[in-house]
Parts: sequence; C-alpha cells; structure tokens
Amino acid sequence: MSVARAARAVVGALGGLLLGYILYAHATQAIVAREYRKGTDLRRFGVADDLAGLEVRSNGLEPHFDGGRMRIHGAPPAAATVSFLGSERRLDPSQIVRLRFRIRTPEGGPRAPVDVAVGLETSRGDRHVEIAMRDGPGPALFRIHGDRSATSRTEPLALTLSETDARTHVADRDGEHDLALRFEADPRLIVPVLDGVPLPAVGESGWLAGTLVRPWIGVRAREGGVPVDVEILEMESRVVPDHLATPLRFEEDFKGAVLDPARWTVLAAGPGLADLSLAPGAGGLHLRGTSRQAQGFQLGFLLRGPTFPFDDLDLRATFTVRSLVRSALVIGVGAEWVMPWFFEVGLVDAPAGDGGGPTLVPFCHGTFRGGQAGFETFPPPPGFDPRAPIEVGFSYDRASRTARFRVNGAKIVERALELLPYEEVRLKVGANFQEPGASFDAVATALALRREN
Repeated sequence: MSVARAARAVVGALGGLLLGYILYAHATQAIVAREYRKGTDLRRFGVADDLAGLEVRSNGLEPHFDGGRMRIHGAPPAAATVSFLGSERRLDPSQIVRLRFRIRTPEGGPRAPVDVAVGLETSRGDRHVEIAMRDGPGPALFRIHGDRSATSRTEPLALTLSETDARTHVADRDGEHDLALRFEADPRLIVPVLDGVPLPAVGESGWLAGTLVRPWIGVRAREGGVPVDVEILEMESRVVPDHLATPLRFEEDFKGAVLDPARWTVLAAGPGLADLSLAPGAGGLHLRGTSRQAQGFQLGFLLRGPTFPFDDLDLRATFTVRSLVRSALVIGVGAEWVMPWFFEVGLVDAPAGDGGGPTLVPFCHGTFRGGQAGFETFPPPPGFDPRAPIEVGFSYDRASRTARFRVNGAKIVERALELLPYEEVRLKVGANFQEPGASFDAVATALALRREN
C-alpha cells in the first residue's frame, strides 16, 4: 500500500468516526430535549381515567371517585400513604409543582392527623424533597423535608414551620387550598407556596437544574384508626419563564388575591429573626415587618422578579408609606452571573437635623463606575408629601451607562454605573431593616418596567 493510499484510509476512518460522533451528539441532544418538557402538565381529577400516565403508589390508602371528585378516604389500621407520580423530566432552572386539595372533616368530628404533600423525586427514586401541610387537631404545620442534595448523602433538609413562623393562617381549614413547591436553580432554593403566598424560603439546597426527576403529590395518614378524607382536585407541573424577552415590558399592580409564584420568588428573614407579613389584595401588596434582632442591617423581604438584558429602560414603583422606622423600601436590578454589580433606589427613614424626628428621604445604592459601591441619601423634591403615594424609579441610558434617579417624576441625581449594557440582570423589590428595633408598614400599589426608545 502506498503512503498516499494509507493516508486516505486514515482520513476516511477519522471521517467515519467524526460522522458517527456527530450523529451520536444529535441523537443525545434530541433525547435530552424531550426530557425538558417546556409545557404545562395540568391534570384535573374527576374519573379514574384521569390517572392515566401517573404511577400510583398505595400503602394502606386508595383513591376513590365520587361525584366528579377524587377522594382519599378511609380509616387505615396503621399509618398509611398514597402518592401519584408524573413522568420523568429534566429539572428546569425555575419550576413549580402544584397541588389543589381539600381536607374534609366529619361534622362535629376531630380533625384527622393527615399530611397533604407535593414534591420531587429523582428518576432512580433514591432522593426526594417535599412540601407538606400537616393538618390535625391543633394549628396547621408546614413541613419542608427530604434530601438536601439530589446526588449525594448530605445533611437532610428538615424544617417544620408553625402557622406563626410560616406567617400565614389557614382560616378556612375545610376549604380548597393550593400547595406548591417552587424550585429555583439560582440561588438554589426550594420555596414553599400556600394559596399563592410564598412561605419563608428554605436555605440553599443541593438540587441542580438538569437533574432527571418526577413530580409527585400525595396524602399521608400519620396515625391508624382515625378516618381521613381528602379531595385531590388538581396536579400541575410547569416551567416558570424566568427571562423577559424583548420588547422589554413587565407590569404588576399587586391587586390579585395572591402573589403569582410564576412571577416572583420571595426571600425573607427566617423564623425568629423578624415578625413579617406579606399580604397581596385589592389595595396592593401590604408589607409589614418588625426586626427581632440586635444586629444592624437585616433583610426583611426581597421579591425576585425575572431576568432581562440591561438596556435602555425605565423602572418605577409606587409605595404608600404608613410607617418606616429605621428601615428602607427599595427597587432595583442586580447582575446575575459575572460580578455582583447592582443599582437600587428607594426611600429610607433618616434622622432629621436639629433634633427633629425621623424623615423619609430618597436614597440610591449601587456599584458605581470604577467598581466602588456607594450609598447616598438626598433631600426630597419640592412638594414631597410622605403621607401620599410616592413613585420612585430610575431610567438607564445605554450609551452613557448612566442611571437617572427620580422621585414623583422629579430628577434626584444621575450616576454612572459599573453595570454593562446587555448584562443579564434581575428585577428586585423589597424592604429591609437598617438598625435594631426597625420596622416598616407600607403598601406597594404598582410596578412597571419598560424599554425606552
């Protein structure tokens, strides 16, 4: 064989290997793409056929269908469970698994010790995480339980919240309720949501986007010999769109009965650190908080909205301040992936001069040109009335990389920012404590983010 022929054979073999690798890569990509189910999987349960496609695991409890409803009822002799598992899918960076249910109590009878849960399980079935509402004779409890990591044995995830710690009260225990688990890949949180209101977020978890999982719901009778009766109305698994595409536009009036978990993730001071209340409703989003710590700065609430490319934009929010004592209300943006650059504006309670009482003043806080972080307060604009609704916001100019801070439409200051045009940033709204003994009581009535030009 000549050298040329041998070279051609080698090249041909390499070409065949390369073609095989390309075909393998395309096939693998197609398989993985199917595992990311981008649509919403919503199931309503009225007849037995509605369980098609779900795996039912029964250990002492069985589903029954009565009057167009699926009921889990009976008096098992010992602790018992039943669960319903959906099909495998890759865990998306932002995903919700939701259950709608009703716990029925016989008239005049005791409340049964029963758990209603929603969660995720790895495809191998060896790791899980769940959010459960624990009903019974006493106040409702909320339990976050399972494996902190989906891939390795680490410290388990275990936290039980009372109604007080969960900052909610289930007034109508026999009514219909929504219980949801929201997974956030950044900042790697498992967030429980009850009736649209996020409960205090669990600390950082080890579940990662891309993990092959199965969503599930279930009912657990904690004791034997006690009748349980639970209606399962809906099961939903959906991906949360976490990125705003152009044209840039995001509006929120906070007037719904719930705070949409598909739009907002809520971080809050943990149980015991502050007394907090987050209540959406017809009048807007009511934020109340009192610090219980002796330390200085402390998070109250932080609402994390969607991400978007930093561009020519206008961001504004309207607050009605009932009381602000050594605290601040803030809106802004922060970089997500590269450097912790940010820009925030808002209102803060600052001591007045000449021995006067507290004064509500505008402030801006951010990473300014040159990489230096700064916090500045300013005199209110002419005609400023702290008892009236107050609009705070800023506009950003991509060409000059400057932000113009406004209060009630009046310019306060311009600042050159370190944030780069088109950098991925996240919308943030919140309230925090500046000093020990701080408190806030305010209502957010509108928020708008728009592209300018």
